[in-house]
Amino acid sequence: MRHERYTSAADTGSTTTVPQEMTVEEGGRSVGTVVVEPGQTLLEAGAAAGVPMPYSCTVGNCGDCMVRLRSGEVTQNEPNCLTPRQKADGYVLTCVGRPLSKVTLDIADP
Repeated sequence: MRHERYTSAADTGSTTTVPQEMTVEEGGRSVGTVVVEPGQTLLEAGAAAGVPMPYSCTVGNCGDCMVRLRSGEVTQNEPNCLTPRQKADGYVLTCVGRPLSKVTLDIADP
């Protein structure tokens, strides 16, 4: 029997040890607020709560889960598929991103 595991040995970023609140917006309209538990990614928390989150590969390679960080601080595995310009413009990957503070994300198409 084979098992796929969506983790990365490159997970060297900072993490928080307390739950963090995440608000998800789509074009400025709130679609949900959830609590991200320590060790959980933004995508895992959103999906578990039924919030519509874009994604595909879940390992930071495809960019389908790219969203704009409106507020707060997120750490994410490196390397990943974001360009330096996308990072500078405030985009993060929810599949490998973990909140370091209360965050607001906009899932509208980038």
